Amino acid sequence: MGLAVTAAGLVIMLSAGYILSKEVYAKAKTERKLITTGLYAYVRHPFYLSWILVSSGVVLVTLNLLALLLLPASLVDMGTEDEERELLEIFGKEYEEYMKRTGRFLPKIGRR
Repeated sequence: MGLAVTAAGLVIMLSAGYILSKEVYAKAKTERKLITTGLYAYVRHPFYLSWILVSSGVVLVTLNLLALLLLPASLVDMGTEDEERELLEIFGKEYEEYMKRTGRFLPKIGRR
């Protein structure tokens, strides 16, 4: 189970990282658009979700009490509130609507 959770986290991390590098970091700020497709159609922060999954998977794989320290570290806000405030300033109503239909880390069921 731990390997499956870790693997899922790594797949999400690589996918989110690829999307971010292509659609955000490779473009000038004025050229950036709100990403709402792929993983971002379901959750607003898939990269952070991947870190939570990888940390949880490590705990399950190792069954090590010291590895439990990773889990609370991954559950800390990670700055998503600041990031969302900035995205609201940039994209306004478009980001508000996006927030209504997606979860921060987990998909909203029945709200698409």
